[in-house]
Amino acid sequence: MSIIGNLSKTFTIATMNPPDSSEKIEGLKKFSNVELPADYLEFIGEASEIEIKVKGKIYIRFWDTQGCIEMNEAYKIQEHLIPETLAIGDNGGCGTLFYMDGKEGFGIYQVHLSDLDIDEAVKISSSLRELLLNDIGVEKLLDLY
Repeated sequence: MSIIGNLSKTFTIATMNPPDSSEKIEGLKKFSNVELPADYLEFIGEASEIEIKVKGKIYIRFWDTQGCIEMNEAYKIQEHLIPETLAIGDNGGCGTLFYMDGKEGFGIYQVHLSDLDIDEAVKISSSLRELLLNDIGVEKLLDLY
């Protein structure tokens, strides 16, 4: 089941680009220090550089594969947080969305770029599918903006 085609009414696609090539997706998988979940791979296989409006209030953006690599390297995400993370997007402000196996288990967490402290990371949702299809974690996204 397509994630983008089945977003809950909470979310509206603002912009998106065609998906990256399978070679670029494989490059991201090789770069990543975490095993990328199947729903995330499905999602980036549908589109890239996806900007989504949340409840008409804020935007969240999922970077394309090159953007993921560049942002993780530029901000040294794995050095400042823990090696087993991968930043995948942002909240349109200073909040970074990333995958991590943290204190509340594996899932999507958010932390501010100005304070890349693992203890400040807040779990948003256990999966992209839970967030975008079932609204699990939406209020946390809004509260953290």
